[in-house]
Amino acid sequence: MAVSIDRSRLTKANIKPDSMNIVFNFSDSFYKKDTKTGERLLDTDKIPYIIVNYYNFKSDRFKFGAQDGYFLGDSNHREFPGAINQLGTYIPSVKRYYAKSIATELGGASADDWENSNVLNFGSHLLNNFTDANDTDINSTNDPDKSGLTADTAAVSYNNRSKGTMLFGTMLVAQGSYYAGGPTSGLYVGGVVAANNITLNAAKISPNHDKAVFGTNQDFPGIVPTTPDPTIDSIDLNDPGSNNSQSLKSGGTAKFDYADGALKPAPSLGITGELKLSNVPDSYGLYYRYNRNGNNDKGDWRRYSDGAQTGTSVELDQESLLADLNNQTKATAGTMKTEAQKISYPLTKTSGIEFATTADAKAATIAADKIETTATFKFTLQIDASLEVTVPAKISFGTDILGHSSGEAIRTVAINEIQLTQKTVADTGAPEEPKVVVYNPLLSGFNLKLAYLDANATSQNPFYITGNFKYYNINLDKSGSLASDETNGEWIDGILKRDTTPQSLETKTENNGLKSNSLQLHLPYSNNYKVSSNAYTAPMGWQLTP
Repeated sequence: MAVSIDRSRLTKANIKPDSMNIVFNFSDSFYKKDTKTGERLLDTDKIPYIIVNYYNFKSDRFKFGAQDGYFLGDSNHREFPGAINQLGTYIPSVKRYYAKSIATELGGASADDWENSNVLNFGSHLLNNFTDANDTDINSTNDPDKSGLTADTAAVSYNNRSKGTMLFGTMLVAQGSYYAGGPTSGLYVGGVVAANNITLNAAKISPNHDKAVFGTNQDFPGIVPTTPDPTIDSIDLNDPGSNNSQSLKSGGTAKFDYADGALKPAPSLGITGELKLSNVPDSYGLYYRYNRNGNNDKGDWRRYSDGAQTGTSVELDQESLLADLNNQTKATAGTMKTEAQKISYPLTKTSGIEFATTADAKAATIAADKIETTATFKFTLQIDASLEVTVPAKISFGTDILGHSSGEAIRTVAINEIQLTQKTVADTGAPEEPKVVVYNPLLSGFNLKLAYLDANATSQNPFYITGNFKYYNINLDKSGSLASDETNGEWIDGILKRDTTPQSLETKTENNGLKSNSLQLHLPYSNNYKVSSNAYTAPMGWQLTP
């Protein structure tokens, strides 16, 4: 049990306190009859551990007076001698009682008996914690280590005390020194711990004082020895090629990059994981929940695997856990970069996951406000990649498209999304058979657009004659003119496109497979084209947006 003594509250009731006695009152259930003498004695086996916290003494210190001490009281011994009113005036008319000696009530031969085993045992059950009392000369001495060396400067002190006023318990002086002076014996039973100096100036201590140090017997009543709590210590993560191995504590972030060339295409990733635990029981439950974008969404907890766990390590199935974790989050696109025949931007997916152990694994899911965890662990998974598109710079219809009265020439552009590693610019084909390749390992959303050609009524180049380059097709579906006569747009939207809705993020590849289109460009035959020995070509403009 803990008791607080606040000096600021005491001085409100008694402006000029010059002494203080602490009286312990125990109910009849704490007493027993001595089998030899028949006396009614305090039962040391029932004495609780008591911590007395002293507050707001600070530079006022705590100085035990000559008659201050620790005593026992009962229904007839509740008041202290020397009643004083708030003005500091002694009131002789107030009825006073004298408390009993702890030593004699425990079976000691006298009030100063500091060798009795029961008296020593009482001392080991009491801790006096002086939380903020400090030495008065701590700031005035040139050497702080030399402060608190007298009875008038030490944070806690006593000097020339009266016999029969025993002090009990370990003295813990957290911010100052301890001083004990005077030749009188039988004054103190306990130990001392001080932040600064401990001075014993002719002060005697019990020859058996070590038996009165707080907690010496280590038999704290009512406390049942327990095993350490379970902990999830770490998680080990590895990519498929073991190029990147990481061990994380709770709260850490694991980073994997497709540029390393070891990760598998989404959604599998190929990352393996293993949780390391300690102090777990023979059987326990393991649950997890995703924290999208690193933020706790307070969702339900889901049980990992079909039943209870039994060991200090758990291997994580990347297909059902880490891959799903990656799928929960939309990729964040970085700054667009355009090079010759290549458009790209970096991608980052950041997802959080939290694990928890429970006493059992009976429930398949547990609501966030219902779970009773025995250990928790969380980490962030960051996947870095890039979306890269290689595009043809121009298209050619050759030199033979002349002198025809009807018909048209067709060129087909193959546009394919891939997930294989693309470290250099992919094959864009020849101008007569151009190709577009979209490298998208994370299956991130994108929109690839094709530029309109500027119409020019005076041009004899077939690609620029107004209304001549009539239309294009995507997968043989007639769409519209490539040489726009209107000013309502410079780009043809959706030449190849992938949407990123919450549903598609959680869809497996087999349900939302790689995209491909066949773009057909049509050029009609005409006798009006300018005769040239050079091939008819036109530039191809491309735009990529997330």
